Amino acid sequence: NGIEGLEIINKEEIHLAIVDIMMPKMDGITMTVKLREKYDFPIIMLSAKSEEVDKIVGLNIGADDYVAKPFTPLELLARVNSQLRRYSKYLNALGVEKEKTNSFIIGGLELNVDKVELSVDGNLVKITPIEFKILQLLMQN
Repeated sequence: NGIEGLEIINKEEIHLAIVDIMMPKMDGITMTVKLREKYDFPIIMLSAKSEEVDKIVGLNIGADDYVAKPFTPLELLARVNSQLRRYSKYLNALGVEKEKTNSFIIGGLELNVDKVELSVDGNLVKITPIEFKILQLLMQN
């Protein structure tokens, strides 16, 4: 939900947010406005709403991209990569360096890139290669 999302973002250092417009407790529009008050990282907005006016509202309130459902995981991955390329250039221009690592831990999730394994609360979870790549990108950035 949007409230938990904001709490996590305020605690963790992230480089991209994927926000669904129709989240419980706080919708994606409100969350995006609140994020833009404090952060410059890219925001990709997801929505079942595909009308032009919905896209315009999302982009005008601060989203960097708007993806209407249905979409494929590969399309979302390409859009994430595109936003991260731009954001990396922005960070480099500011003189910020990112540390590269082969293992990512966020909450109960641990993604081991070397072993190509995902653990949730210490238990191994099987995921597809595409899911692994998407999760790696999100956790890394």
